[in-house]
Formats: sequence, structure tokens, C-alpha cells
Amino acid sequence: MTSPQQSQSRVSTKLSNSIYNILSALGKDADFLYSTVDRYIEDAQNDGKDNLAEI
Repeated sequence: MTSPQQSQSRVSTKLSNSIYNILSALGKDADFLYSTVDRYIEDAQNDGKDNLAEI
């Protein structure tokens, strides 16, 4: 016999379309921010401004 805790851990959760869309949009924004920051760091290093790249 399974306990209530065991049966609850087996329950799968489904995302609604709107929640999925929100999470997807947030992921795209995060990727954009990381790529932009990486670009700024690379530009600062190319310009010899290591202090800016470090910040």
C-alpha cells in the first residue's frame, strides 16, 4: 500500500499554454541579456579596457 506522500510524488504537473508562453518569453529575454553582456565584455577587452570588462 502506498502512503499519501508516495502517491503525491508520482503526480505529474502540466503547464498551461499561457504559463509555458510566459516561461518561454522569459528564457528568450535571459538569453538576450547574457549575449548582450558577453558582447559588451568582448568589446571592452578589444578596446583594452579590462576594468570595464571586469565590472
